[in-house]
Amino acid sequence: AGESLLPLLRGGAPGQPPRRRGYIVSQYHSNMGNTASYCLVQGRLKYVAFGRALNRTFGSYGPQLFDLESDPAEVTNLARTRPEEVARLDALLRAELGSGENRLS
Repeated sequence: AGESLLPLLRGGAPGQPPRRRGYIVSQYHSNMGNTASYCLVQGRLKYVAFGRALNRTFGSYGPQLFDLESDPAEVTNLARTRPEEVARLDALLRAELGSGENRLS
């Protein structure tokens, strides 16, 4: 989901400028967590989704949506009241992550 820095590390210029996405994606894995979590931040919205590798045990983990400007402590989950934003951000996140061991579905 990122851009290679290898051309720069070898002392050259990148072949193409990195594409600007308008959002940030991150993954979090922890021995304290029950499953992988994925985050996409775009503007003031932060969307969090959970991997389904252990679906039978942790399949009930739902998405989370936070407005970082009005709720910087991420206390109020807006996912149920803003389903259109959840769907839009989920599509962006899935496009970035594709498939793999900890894919979203």
